[in-house]
Amino acid sequence: MDESIVKEVLEKAAQPKERDYFADFGEKGYTPLRIVEENFKDISGKNFMGKIAFIDGGNAEISNGPNFSLQLFRIYYCIYHDKKRISNKKEEFYGLTSIGDNPDGLIYSTKIFNQDNETFEYDLFDETLKEGLNKVKISKLGDVIRRFSELKAAIEVIDHLEEGDIVVLDGSLEVTFNGEKKYFDKLYRKAIEKKVIILGFSKSTILTTKKGSSLTKTLFDLKPHGAWFYSSIVEVMNDNHKADIYFTKLHPQSNYIFRVDVFDSVEYDPEVIFNALYNLSKDPIFLGYPYGLVDADKFARVSNQEKEIFKTHLKVKCGKDWEKIEALSRSQNAHNILDGKF
Repeated sequence: MDESIVKEVLEKAAQPKERDYFADFGEKGYTPLRIVEENFKDISGKNFMGKIAFIDGGNAEISNGPNFSLQLFRIYYCIYHDKKRISNKKEEFYGLTSIGDNPDGLIYSTKIFNQDNETFEYDLFDETLKEGLNKVKISKLGDVIRRFSELKAAIEVIDHLEEGDIVVLDGSLEVTFNGEKKYFDKLYRKAIEKKVIILGFSKSTILTTKKGSSLTKTLFDLKPHGAWFYSSIVEVMNDNHKADIYFTKLHPQSNYIFRVDVFDSVEYDPEVIFNALYNLSKDPIFLGYPYGLVDADKFARVSNQEKEIFKTHLKVKCGKDWEKIEALSRSQNAHNILDGKF
């Protein structure tokens, strides 16, 4: 690589100097607050006496074509108490998305093959799903179904929790997809009823400061040592995002900072929450990352090897009709063939 390119990469990646730091959320309903040292709170490590549940989901496309997508979904939750896993549950099911018709035109219709047998419908140009000006990729519906299923699992797991216990979802607590809000609303009603705390734990964030610096890098530079959480970074006034937003470094030796959303309508003590996360973030596999989420990711993930096994099962079941499916899939998999050759 030419040295001039390397030089420019280093220049662009450098953090611009700023006199005052403000997070840039870039949307209405968010009022950034100046980042100040007083809002860094050290984590004491005091034991959390309650239970904490972690939820994650995985999905893999088994077969596809321009007009259909068959995906396998795996949803998993685990419950920890006194740093030990005391309970867990895994659910697997298929979802088939196809193109249907209604009075307003073509739609995507996804049928879920589980005990609920739900069906979801989305416009081909749904604004919450499409990328650019093109219609929604049919496989994108898998992300929607996985998210809805994670929220349903969170609703279910509350039945096994008591007042002051914690539920940790993968990702933020912001409504992203059309139809998602009703699941959040149901989760929040149940959380309020049982006084259970709901968290959203984001593995990554693209948030920057108002001057374009990485927000997490800015926070790390301001307090590189110790374990801490940062509060009061923004005031959220958004009906699709009912949360207080924190950032945290969960181990003194960790170089990672994570965003944590906390549902704001159940009374909570942030010190209790971050002590609970801190005490589950000491695994050397990933210092500073809650191993309940490592556990959930491990058992929810659908590996490529598993994907091929499920695809083989489908092929056997289809028999001589498999060629019809393969013919449709060829319009989608040319890149995969090239990736395997070079």
